[in-house]
Amino acid sequence: MKKLTLVIALMFVAVIGLAATPNLNVTPDQPKSLNFSIETYEQETAIRLFDEQGNLIFSEYVTDQKSYSKRFDLSKLEKGFFLLKVENSLKEIIYTIEMNKLEVSIKDMNEILKPTIITEDNKVKINFLNLAQENVVIKILDSNDRTVFEEVIEKTMVIEKAFNFEKAYKNNYMVMVKVNANSYYQPITVK
Repeated sequence: MKKLTLVIALMFVAVIGLAATPNLNVTPDQPKSLNFSIETYEQETAIRLFDEQGNLIFSEYVTDQKSYSKRFDLSKLEKGFFLLKVENSLKEIIYTIEMNKLEVSIKDMNEILKPTIITEDNKVKINFLNLAQENVVIKILDSNDRTVFEEVIEKTMVIEKAFNFEKAYKNNYMVMVKVNANSYYQPITVK
């Protein structure tokens, strides 16, 4: 019953996170402007715009707001490709934007779900809704970068792991969850 409750809770959190997909579209009367809006549900959300060389053009962190909207005027920028990244604790969404002499267009959107790693009272809980069923590597490293635990979870949609550090040696540990080229980290100190 406890496992079923955890799975339901994970699915609920994932659905809330998925519901926060931003709305990005070209402003009809201004072809070099974009309208952006998102329901943030008061989650800390980072909104960043980069040029094709990776230079940061715009950055804003939204906290304590249920929703956010902004109009991006790109008319003074050189033609080329840009990335708009929207990130919270559950996912990152990356829009590829192209601007030519006359207009701006949205070429692609990529959504990356993140695992949740929670530490509480010398315990670590990992939950991940792995919709693509990609291989996931979970590793725990000590302060000398020695691997004290490693597991590869293959083709599993719902990943749940719990670690109890109550009887572990006093040390600073790093919990790592790797999905494709993306790695997520959570430190834990055992005193």
